[in-house]
Amino acid sequence: MMTQMIPNQLSLQYQPRQTTIKWKPFSKKWKDYIHKGFKSKMSVAEGSIRSGKTIANCIIACDFLERCPDKLHLATGSTIANAKLNIGDSNGYGLEHLFRGRCRWGKYKDNEALYINTLTGEKILIFAGGGKADSYKKILGNSYGLWIATEINLHFDSDDSRISFIKTALGRQLASIESKILWDFNPCAPTHPIYSNYVDKYKIINYLGGYNYQHFTLMDNLSITPERLEEIMQTYEVGSLWYRRDILGERCIAQGLCYEYFANNTKEFIVKDDYKKNEIIKITVGVDFGGSLSATTFVASGITK
Repeated sequence: MMTQMIPNQLSLQYQPRQTTIKWKPFSKKWKDYIHKGFKSKMSVAEGSIRSGKTIANCIIACDFLERCPDKLHLATGSTIANAKLNIGDSNGYGLEHLFRGRCRWGKYKDNEALYINTLTGEKILIFAGGGKADSYKKILGNSYGLWIATEINLHFDSDDSRISFIKTALGRQLASIESKILWDFNPCAPTHPIYSNYVDKYKIINYLGGYNYQHFTLMDNLSITPERLEEIMQTYEVGSLWYRRDILGERCIAQGLCYEYFANNTKEFIVKDDYKKNEIIKITVGVDFGGSLSATTFVASGITK
């Protein structure tokens, strides 16, 4: 006896949910950074908290993922949770929302990943944390086209490229067909190696493919109303280190300082060939012997009459 197959009436064609992101006006600085970012191989957004740095990079990442030929890409934060919150979600403006209806979360070789359908095929964005000394192990074995990183200053770095997460991630892009780097971070101490090794170093060299740097303050985020901005300002002491770092996005040392001005303006106190004229009466040499992969540092301080 043959049984007639009855179509499952509940099997309906999947219709992706659609929504419109309610964007606030973009400031000129935002627009300039994003437009230049479309054409630049590397973009770095530095500045105050809540100034929109990560969201700007997510917009640039969308454009790149839509048209790039590579399939595998990388998104990182100090932890994987940080990467998923800031880059994936980002208060409704992250990549999972910008690609809503044509992306899904899943696993790729035991790594958290966002699968994205684009005009040039499926892209796989692998999410990873980069803050620990062994974090580099999670990103080995693949070539990545895009690397978008939030809080890059909190990623583990070392002179030994074999264990440095930053150097490993950069090296993973060497064999890609088309690469792109998007970094953001809140300012840190002026002497932080993220500046001398990467951010400021790339400003002064002829970075092939184009280098796009922008500094943002809280006032550059036009989604914060003047009324709300005034409320925020009431919680800060204008001119304080906290204010300079969080609102103005300035590079400054905020903890443990006896001589704040000296620490933030060291070049003013460096003595060159005319040291004898200054009648130095005492010189103290301090040595910090590095351990656990940190550097060894020598500092000589002189006191005049």
